Amino acid sequence: CIMKLKHVLWVITGIIGIVTMAVGVAVLVDRFIARKECPDGYIECETEDFEGVLGSAVTRYLDLNISMSGLSEKMAQRLGFDTVSVILTKRDKAGYMPEVQNITIKLVADRRSHRILGGQAIGCGDADKKINNLSVGLKSRIVVEDLLDLDFTYAPPFSTSEDILHSAARILKSKL
Repeated sequence: CIMKLKHVLWVITGIIGIVTMAVGVAVLVDRFIARKECPDGYIECETEDFEGVLGSAVTRYLDLNISMSGLSEKMAQRLGFDTVSVILTKRDKAGYMPEVQNITIKLVADRRSHRILGGQAIGCGDADKKINNLSVGLKSRIVVEDLLDLDFTYAPPFSTSEDILHSAARILKSKL
């Protein structure tokens, strides 16, 4: 199985495309190949086994955590999706906690199917964890209504009583 990392299969669209920040993609492909390695050292590779990538990425700039997974709104529109999106800023923990920080999240969904297509988050808080949660849903083709029902952990030092993903999904649902 020979795979060029700059051209990969996108889970959401099934289209071969280019992924920026391919470090996470390289790790994913390495894990896939390691699972396929035979005892005699040869690689057994069946293309239908590898579903593709979400293009998940995370970085830090100064005190800001920046993370993304799935399609951006512009990319989704270029691919023919009728998008609806929401941008929301919210605290990452209960407001009375001393280390509370803001997170801004953007969710993108398809208006016709209600499927979540992607998300981006930025903030001094745990933006990357919110996108990690979202990536699990993206992989399973989650729709807006199902995102509302996910059971996220809650305790004041770790999150708000209504998770930012729930809040964003509630607003998205009202726009559909």
